[in-house]
Amino acid sequence: MPEEKNKTEIRKDAEYCDSSFENLNIGGEDISNTTFTDCNFTNCLFERTNMRNCLFEDCVFFNCCLMVPKITDVQLKDVLFDNCKIAGVSFDSLNTHIMSFSFKESMLLSCSFFKLKLTGMSFKKCQFDESSFSESILTRADFSDGKFKRTNFVRCDLSRADFENASGFSIDVRHNKLAKAKFSVVNALELLNNLDLIIK
Repeated sequence: MPEEKNKTEIRKDAEYCDSSFENLNIGGEDISNTTFTDCNFTNCLFERTNMRNCLFEDCVFFNCCLMVPKITDVQLKDVLFDNCKIAGVSFDSLNTHIMSFSFKESMLLSCSFFKLKLTGMSFKKCQFDESSFSESILTRADFSDGKFKRTNFVRCDLSRADFENASGFSIDVRHNKLAKAKFSVVNALELLNNLDLIIK
């Protein structure tokens, strides 16, 4: 009898392939050391979930909520977060040797990206609040149509990054690399906010 693709629970130290997880609340649970390949997560809640040492490969999270999960040494390989809410995550805690993921129309609250190589990373149509990017390589990253609030970029390489139609960003042009980065004319003046200029 073939294994059911729709799962109603997630166990630690397990392996899941081509599985779907819908409407699961695994807040506070331990799913560490588990491998997920070609899996889809829809309307799932991961609140303070222990996800340490998990591997997610070719997976999609749709309309999921990840609230302060424990992600030490988690491996993300070709993972998409679509329309998700992610809060209190330090992405530098991931296994940075295997790291390929993207965001679409998601909300990132109090998240940290510190000393990460995120070349070509997509954050298209995402909202950021009280998040930070520090000393990270974000060349060719896509922040288009993004909305930023209380979010800073510090000593980052944003060369050729796309901020078209993005708003609210705080980028000090003196302390970030912005060669050939793309901005909409209407929002480009926000780059002058840290220069103590009087513009009339």
